[in-house]
Amino acid sequence: MTTQLQFSALRCGAITLHRITEANFYQVVASFSGFPASDYMLSELRESCQPEYDEQGRQVRFGFYATINGVLAGGSILGVSSWTESLRMNIGTQY
Repeated sequence: MTTQLQFSALRCGAITLHRITEANFYQVVASFSGFPASDYMLSELRESCQPEYDEQGRQVRFGFYATINGVLAGGSILGVSSWTESLRMNIGTQY
């Protein structure tokens, strides 16, 4: 049985980093709509920020969006290349 990370957000002062999950993905997509760069941001969300899992069911791609004082500020991704080989991670684009 694989243990999954259970956090939904990390907060430091006014900045909150929210984890994108299957449960909130379409709500996150809606929050990125209506901005001048929405087309680009939405394509990044759809292509890169949905959770992805390896053969053992471990999450290897994590998407996040950031808010400052509750206002959308952008997003980023974190990828795990290997859970077994020295826990290699990749940090992706910010949009």
